[in-house]
Amino acid sequence: EEPPEGRIVVLEDRDADGRYEHSTVFMKSVLFATGILPWRGGAFVTGQFGIRYLKDTDGDGEVDQDEPLYVGSYTDVSQHFLNSPTLGFDNWVYVANGLRTETVVRAGGDAPVDIRGMDFRFDPLGDRHEDAAGMGQFGMSLDRWGRRFTVTNRNHVIHVVAPSRYLKRNPNVTLPGQRDNQGSGGAARIYPLSRNWTTSIRHAGTFTAACGITVYDGDSLGSRYRGSAFTADPTGNLVHESILAPLGATFATKRAQEGVEFLASPDPWFRPVNTANGPDGALYVVDMYLADIEHPIYVPEDRRPRMDIRGGSGLGRIWRIVSDDHPVGTVSVALGSASLDELLAALERPSVWWRTTAHRLLLERQDRSAVSPLERLARSSQKPYARIHAAWLLRGLDSLEVGLVRQLLVDPHPRVREHAIRLVEPWIAEAQVRDQLLALANDPDDRVRFQLALSLGELDDDTIVEPLARIAAEAPADPWTRLAVGTAATGRAAQLLLALFPADPARSDASPPEREALLRDVALLAGAESGPEALGQILDRILSWPESATASQATALSGLAEGLERRGQSLTAQLDRFPSSQEGSKKDSVVRLVRSLTAVAAEREGPPPERLEAVRLTRLLPWAESRPLLVPLLTDDPVPEVSIEAVQRIAAYENPEVAPTLLAGWGGYLPAVRRAVLAVLSDLPGAGALLLEELEEERMWPGELTPVLVRMLEDDPVLAERAAALFQRDLSEEKSDMLARYQAATRGEAEPSRGRAVFQQNCALCHRVAGIGVNAGPDISDTRTKSRDVLVRDILDPSAAIDAGYTNYIVTTDDGETLTGFIAARSGSSMTLTGSDGRDRVVPRQKIEEIRSDGISVMPEGFETVVTVDEMRDLIEFLKNWRFEDR
Repeated sequence: EEPPEGRIVVLEDRDADGRYEHSTVFMKSVLFATGILPWRGGAFVTGQFGIRYLKDTDGDGEVDQDEPLYVGSYTDVSQHFLNSPTLGFDNWVYVANGLRTETVVRAGGDAPVDIRGMDFRFDPLGDRHEDAAGMGQFGMSLDRWGRRFTVTNRNHVIHVVAPSRYLKRNPNVTLPGQRDNQGSGGAARIYPLSRNWTTSIRHAGTFTAACGITVYDGDSLGSRYRGSAFTADPTGNLVHESILAPLGATFATKRAQEGVEFLASPDPWFRPVNTANGPDGALYVVDMYLADIEHPIYVPEDRRPRMDIRGGSGLGRIWRIVSDDHPVGTVSVALGSASLDELLAALERPSVWWRTTAHRLLLERQDRSAVSPLERLARSSQKPYARIHAAWLLRGLDSLEVGLVRQLLVDPHPRVREHAIRLVEPWIAEAQVRDQLLALANDPDDRVRFQLALSLGELDDDTIVEPLARIAAEAPADPWTRLAVGTAATGRAAQLLLALFPADPARSDASPPEREALLRDVALLAGAESGPEALGQILDRILSWPESATASQATALSGLAEGLERRGQSLTAQLDRFPSSQEGSKKDSVVRLVRSLTAVAAEREGPPPERLEAVRLTRLLPWAESRPLLVPLLTDDPVPEVSIEAVQRIAAYENPEVAPTLLAGWGGYLPAVRRAVLAVLSDLPGAGALLLEELEEERMWPGELTPVLVRMLEDDPVLAERAAALFQRDLSEEKSDMLARYQAATRGEAEPSRGRAVFQQNCALCHRVAGIGVNAGPDISDTRTKSRDVLVRDILDPSAAIDAGYTNYIVTTDDGETLTGFIAARSGSSMTLTGSDGRDRVVPRQKIEEIRSDGISVMPEGFETVVTVDEMRDLIEFLKNWRFEDR
C-alpha cells in the first residue's frame, strides 16, 4: 500500500520581501491533515487521525515528537473529519465536527464524547474536553469580539450563538437553529464567472461547497471590509463576502454587492478552499487549483476511473489580497521570541492576527509576571478588545479577581460588559455581584441582555424571574433571547409566565406575532415542569383574560398542553384533579373556552397564526368533537400549515377511525398534505391493511407509497403475500417485456453528444440539464446516485415511483373547464398547474369546483415509441456524465 501523500510544510519569508521563498517539510506522509494550530513550539494538527500534537524538538525542521491526543469516529468520506482547530477567547481550543464525526475519545481513554450534531473543544493546558455547540463542516473563524462562526457546504455563514453548557439546562427548550437568518434557508445565491456545474440543477447558482470562512479584521484591505465574513466556494471558483448585520442575539447576513462576488474567476481550476487574516493585515486565500474538486464518491461510478483526481496537484497557490492604495510591504514577525511588553502591546494592535497570536503566546507561557500588567491593561486600555483579551488571559493564568470583573460589568463598551457577565459567573452567588447583574436586565444592548439571561440560569434564586421577564419582554421577536430566558428559567417557568402576562396580554408594546411567540414558548415550558398548584394559577390567569385576548388564550392553552404531553401527561387529565365549586369546575370553564377558541380553525379567511393555534388546541377536545372540525381542513385549505397541523392532530388520537379518516380523502389531497399523511401512516394501527385495500381498489397507486410504507407492507407476515402480488400486478406483461428490452440501453458504447440531442428534443420541455431546457418538472440532473437500469425504469415507467410534488391533478372549475398537471405553486387566491406540455395555467381559487389526483405521474408514458434503445443508451450516458463532458 502506498504511503499517504499529505505533507505539512513550513513556509518562510527569510528576506522580508513580502513573499515566501523558503519551505521546509515539517512532516511527510500525513493522512489528510485538515487544520493546524501552533502551540508551544509545535502544533495541534487535525485530520483523519483525529487530533495530534506535533513538534520539532531538535531544531532540524522535522517532526520528532508525535503525540496522539484525541481520536474521532466517522461515518463518511475523508472531507468530513475534525478540522480547523481555533483558540477561543475563553482559552479553549474549538474544533469543527466535519459533519460526520460521531464521537471523540482521549487517546488511551475509555469515555468517548458524543458530538453528533456538535463541534468539539478541549483545554490545551489540561485534560478537559467536551462537546461544543454548533456543527461546522470545514472552516471556523472568530470575529473581533470572540464570536464563533462556521459553515456547512450549503450554508456559508453560521453564527454559533450560545454555548452548549447553557443549552443543556432545559431539555424542553427548542433550538431555533445554530445559524443566522439568511432568508434563503442557507443556500444563498452566488454569481460565478465559470461554468460552475453542480451535482443538482436545483443547486445551480447557490452555495454547494461553502468552506474556509474568515471574519476579516485587518488593516490592509480597507475599513469597508472589516467585520465582513468571507467564504470560499471551490465549485463556483469564487470567494463570497457577507455583511454581518446585528439582529438580536445573532446576525442577519446580506450580500456586499448584488450580482457580484468579492473574488471570482472564469478559470474552472481556481479552487479557493480556505481564507485567513494575515500578519500584514491582508486577507489570504488558499487555492488548491485542481481540475476536479469532487470527491470520487460523489461522482457516477462509471466516471471515476476516467477522473484525474490529482490533476493540478503541485499547482496550488496562496493569494494575498490588499486594497489598491495599500502597497505590498514587508512585515517583521517574530512574536515567538517577543518580550512580555511586546506581547502586551500586540493585544492592542488593530489587526486581529497580532492580537490572537499574542493571546496564544501569553497563554502558552503561563508567566506569572504578566499578571499585574494584564490587570492594568484590563482596567485602562483604550481598546475594548484589549480589555477583553486581558481579562480572559488572567482567567487562563488563574489570577482573575472579582473586583476587576465588577469594574468590567459597568464598562462603557457593550462587548466588554457581555464578556464580563461570563467571567463573573464563579462569583454569581455573592450578593453584590448578583445585584449588579440583576440591574443589567435594563441594558440597552441586545447581546448583553442575551448573555445575562444565559448566566442568570447559573443562579438558583427566585430573584432572577423579574429580570428574566424584562429581558424577554424587551426582545420577544428574537428566538435566541427567548431560548436564553427559557434555559435560565428552568424550574421557574410558571412564575415567569405569570410575571410576563399579569393582566390583559392583548395590550402590549410588542406586536401580536412577537407576543404570541413568547407566550407560546413560556407556556410550553410551564406545562413541561409545573405541578398542580402552579397549573391552577396559570389556568386562572388565562380564564381571567378579557375577550380581546382570545388569540393569547389559545396560544397559552396550546403551549401548556404541549408541554404536559412532553412529560407524558395531558391537560385534560390534569383538569379532572381540580375541585368543583358552586360556580362550576375549572374543567368546565376551560372546556367552554377551548370549544370557543377552536371554532376559529374553520374560518378560512381568518388570520393564519390564530387558525394554526386553534388547530393545535384541538388536542384538548375528544375525537368526536375534533374530527368534524379537522377533516375539512385537509382538503385545499388556503394555509398549507393548517392542513399539515390538522394531519398531525388527527394522527395523535388513539382511535381506530384515525387511519380510515386520513385515507378517505386521498384523491383530493394536495402534495403537502399527502406527504404529511404518508409520514404518519406507518405509526397508526391497522394502516397496513387499509393501504392494501386502497391500492387494490385503485384509489391509491403503488408508486405513491414511500419506501418506509413499502417496507412495512413487505415485512408484515400477514400482508406480505398480498403486497407482493399487488406490486407485481402493477407491472403489465407488455410493460415488463418493454423494460426488459430496453435494459440493453445500460450496456455498450454510447455517445453523450448524441444523448444531448435526444434530451433537447424529447425532455427539455419540462427538465433542465447542462443549461438546456426548462426547470418545470422534477430535477433529473443529479444522477450520481441512480444506476443506469434505474434511470431506464424511471423514464419508461414514470408512475412507478412518483414524487408527491409531481403527481398529476385534475382541477374542475365552476364553469365546467377541466385542467390537468402538477401543482407548481399555490397561494390564498390562486393555484398554478404545470401540464405535461410544460405550460403553466393559473386558476383563481374561487373558481375551483373540485381538485383530485389520479395517482399518475405528470410525465407522460410512451417514451419508448419515440426513442430507440440506441438513443436511450446515448441519453443515459448524457444524463450520467453531462458535468464531465469537457474535462
